[in-house]
This record gives sequence, C-alpha cells and structure tokens, in this order.
Amino acid sequence: MNFLKKLIGSTVEEVWKAVAQSRGGTYFPPAVLKSQLYPRMSVQMGAWPVVVDVAHIDKMTLTRFRSAFFNESGFAFNLYPKSPFSNLGIALGMQDIEVGHPDFGPHELMFGTDSYLDLEEARRKRSEFDEQYIIQGPNPEQVIRFFRNYRIRDRLHPVQFLRFEARASEILGDRLPPGVSKVHYLEIGILKDPERLGVLFELMLESLETLVEMGVTTRDDTGFLFP
Repeated sequence: MNFLKKLIGSTVEEVWKAVAQSRGGTYFPPAVLKSQLYPRMSVQMGAWPVVVDVAHIDKMTLTRFRSAFFNESGFAFNLYPKSPFSNLGIALGMQDIEVGHPDFGPHELMFGTDSYLDLEEARRKRSEFDEQYIIQGPNPEQVIRFFRNYRIRDRLHPVQFLRFEARASEILGDRLPPGVSKVHYLEIGILKDPERLGVLFELMLESLETLVEMGVTTRDDTGFLFP
C-alpha cells in the first residue's frame, strides 16, 4: 500500500504502470503511431483479463474497464446515476429496477482505507442505492440478485458520469462473438488515483464471480481480445 501512496502527484502513465505491475498485469504506454494517445493496461483478475483504457464518447473523455465472459442466457443490465429528469422518465414508463437493501454484510475493510467505515454510514449509503441510480435489464429478478451483493454496491458511487453494464455486441462499439458479453464500466476523466483504480479492478472481479455464483457464466476464458 505504501508504494501507492507515493504515487500522489505522479503522471497518469506512472500511476497506470505502477498499478498494472503491482497486480502482475501488463502496461502499454501511449503509441502515437498506432493512434493510441493514452496508456492502457491489462490485468488478470481471477479467471478474467480486465482491460483498462481511455475512451472518447459523446465528446467526453472516460476511463474504461472491460472484461468478456460467456453469457448464453443473455443476462444484461445497465446502471447509471439518476438526473433531474429521471423521475419524469419513470413517470412516463421508463424502467427503473428497485434492488432494495436486504443485507448489510460483514463490516469489511475497503481497498485503500486505513480504518473501518462507520457502520451507520455504510447502512445509509446502501439504503440510498435505489435513490441514486437508474437500473435496467431484461430480467429484473436476475438484476436484483446481482446488485444485492453489497460488495458490488459498495464499490460504486455517484460521479459526474458513470455507466456500469453487462451487454453483448454493440453496433457502434465492441463486436463480441455470439454467446459472449462484457462487463463494462465508464467513469469520467482519466483516473490517476491508484486507490480508485484498485477499487474498480475489484468491482470487475466481484461482478464476474457473482455471475458465476448465479449460474450465468463460467470461469472459462472466452479468448476474446478487446481492440
């Protein structure tokens, strides 16, 4: 943990290289000749490679986490923060799945913290989950089961822009093989906080392990490589 604290004030390249190496991953520096203007890293999290890079979507610069998994059942979800217009959309029939907060789980030490979170504060944050996010998906029961994992909920927090989803191929995005989907996380800006990057790696792993527990996927390697 000490080496991460020493990265405060470092460049994005220095932070990403150190985070990738600390997790036994691979760091790819910017390569202008290949039109790769920003760094990229790939880290093996359990059975799944997780790729982190920088994406430009709707004139925004975003840090992107992606990992592919087998998904014959078509499990999917889309989560993003509520906005001032969300209630109007819900009133007009837009889907918003309510997860509830049936568990509070053991009081765990989160990545990068020096002490345990206050229990009441953890409960407050978890009880506000449905108030903070729009959650959509074709199978609400599965989506609720997925997000009732408090370890997934605790690694999310409302930011200026966030999108967290599981989905198959996109017309204008990743072209995934049949039966393969991705867990996809987007956060605004180019992240250079090593603690936040670590939390998001753990979010990806926890999400994929939860899908295994749900019987949605397996720990088999899809062999798919993100461009």
